[in-house]
Amino acid sequence: MWDDCEFYPENGIEVLLLMSFVKIGDNNELRMHDQLRDLSRDIVHQENFKEPGERSRAWLHKEASDILETHTGTRKVEALCVDFGLESHACCLTNEEFSDLSNLRFLQMGTMQTWMEILSIARKLKALNLTGCSYMVRTPDFSAYETLERLILEECESLVHIDPSIGYLKSIVFLNLKNCAKLSRLPVEFDSVESLTELLIEGTSIEEFPVGRGVMKKLETLSATCCGSLTQISTSISDLKSLSVLTFDLTKLPDSIGKLESLIELRLFGTRFTDLPDTIGNLKSLRVLDIDYSFIMKLPSTIGMLLKLEELHASHCYNLKGEIPSNVERVSCLRILRIDCTNICSLPTSIGLSHLQTLDLLGCRELQFLPELPSSLVIDETSMSVINYHCRRLLNTSIYAVLALVVLWDAAASLRLSLVNLADLTYTIVLNFFSLVNCTFVSLIACYSLGYILSVAF
Repeated sequence: MWDDCEFYPENGIEVLLLMSFVKIGDNNELRMHDQLRDLSRDIVHQENFKEPGERSRAWLHKEASDILETHTGTRKVEALCVDFGLESHACCLTNEEFSDLSNLRFLQMGTMQTWMEILSIARKLKALNLTGCSYMVRTPDFSAYETLERLILEECESLVHIDPSIGYLKSIVFLNLKNCAKLSRLPVEFDSVESLTELLIEGTSIEEFPVGRGVMKKLETLSATCCGSLTQISTSISDLKSLSVLTFDLTKLPDSIGKLESLIELRLFGTRFTDLPDTIGNLKSLRVLDIDYSFIMKLPSTIGMLLKLEELHASHCYNLKGEIPSNVERVSCLRILRIDCTNICSLPTSIGLSHLQTLDLLGCRELQFLPELPSSLVIDETSMSVINYHCRRLLNTSIYAVLALVVLWDAAASLRLSLVNLADLTYTIVLNFFSLVNCTFVSLIACYSLGYILSVAF
């Protein structure tokens, strides 16, 4: 779209960011400062003070509706915003009102009964957002929109059929079908969509994903969570050589997943299978592995082969038991390890992870031993400087490792050792407490094995 408008965003947006006129939002949207918006509108207004139809943009409903109803629009109009709401005469608009707007690139409309007919003349359309068209059962004919790059059909709850003409969209790079709950299949003509880089089908009833038909060679992002009818995926998923972000919640993951050489993020939140294939160790580019809330029972021994892995999330995997594979020490890039609320009983004897910053063990009730931990660990500012282990089976011998780590965190304002199997507070441990110069709160709730506390500690 930028190229078609002969804009150069790489340099321009960077300058605007530095001047604080625009910023990039959480969802990668471009947000504009009010002053820049007003300045831009003033520039457009100066294009022609008297005739809105001679300007490049019309954002006020009254001006936009006048352009359409009086047929005063010209080739200069590139963007139009109109919202008739519940006004009955909105239904009277047809192609004729848009016939002179041959360079229209952006059209925003509210409640319109004739939008499909009107869109048929928008030959240069780059983006089409039909979010929330709850009564649309079938998509319009896309054959007229060969330059369309982004198609958003999110929350079209009645949609059951995508028109076969989607195969004509040779330039499309983004397709959003999120929460189209009645959509159960993609048309065969989808095979012809070769330019697609991002596909979101989460919350649909799609039963089969069209891999293995020699399509979507450029696909980089695929999200298919909450697809209850999509229980497994073809081994041909390995054909998606450009795939870098994959999000699934299937009942089975094929061994061929290990052939996705470009995969950077693998998110399997809430998956129903119990084992990860050993071939996952072949994902040499993988940086994020997320199996939160899954039924995984153990981590594969090949996890130590993921040399570029930076984040491992396994929170609330209640079936995850036993030990963390010792070769995890080889993953030297690991920054985040979250295994909270699991039944892991031990960590490797020595965690030689020089870049590890976050280690979450909250609620690991079966954890019996803490090894020597790296000094790279830091307190998360959002945790209010609270160190909370809550590990019921943590043995007395390992409490020294806990307190040695606490000394590194001299910013800690609170120390909680609730449910730790601590037998006593010896003189050595008291000396460690004294190192916590900022600590104002100590909790030993439910340390049932605690026999005595030296009075010097307080």
